[in-house]
Amino acid sequence: KIICSGLRPDGFAQTLLSAGESKIEAVRPAGSLERERDPLGWHEMPPDPQIGMRRHRRIDVWREDDRLFLDAFFRDAVWEPDGSQKALHEYSVEASVGIDCGTLLSVQATPRVLPYPECASAASHADAMLGRPIAGFRTEVQKTLTELRACTHLNDMLRCLAEVPSLAALIEVATDEI
Repeated sequence: KIICSGLRPDGFAQTLLSAGESKIEAVRPAGSLERERDPLGWHEMPPDPQIGMRRHRRIDVWREDDRLFLDAFFRDAVWEPDGSQKALHEYSVEASVGIDCGTLLSVQATPRVLPYPECASAASHADAMLGRPIAGFRTEVQKTLTELRACTHLNDMLRCLAEVPSLAALIEVATDEI
C-alpha cells in the first residue's frame, strides 16, 4: 500500500532504496524561524542538540469579519555533527475558515523543503479538504488524502488545523478583555 506520494512505486526514493542507497535528495540549510514582524511567533526554544532532530510547528490565527485566517508552518530539522542545522521537511499552509460554519473555505499548501522530487505533488490535493469542518480534520484528512494524494508531513500539518477552534476561542477571550 502506498502511504505517501514521495514513496510511490518506481519513484526516486523507492529506486534508491531498491539499489541499497539511502540518500535524501533535498536537505537544505535551515534558516531562522524567527520573523522580525512577529517577535512573539515562537516560544523560547531549548538549546540545539549536538546531534538530533526536532519538529517545529506554528499556527497563527486571526479574525477578519466572518472568517478566521490561518498561517501555519512546520519544519523537521536535523543537526549535523558539525553543529549545523538542516531542514528535512518544510511546509506552509495559508487558509481561511468560516466562523459560523467552521468549514475550510480556502487553502494553499506550499512545499518548501522535501526529501524527494515526488513529495511536492501532494500539495495540490489539499483543496480536497475544502468545505469540510476543520474540527474533524484529525480523522478526515487521513480518510481523504491517501496514497498518491498524500504526504505524511502535509497530512500531519493539515490535521493540526483541528486545533484552530481552540485558538480562535482565545482570540475571543483576548478581545473581550480589551
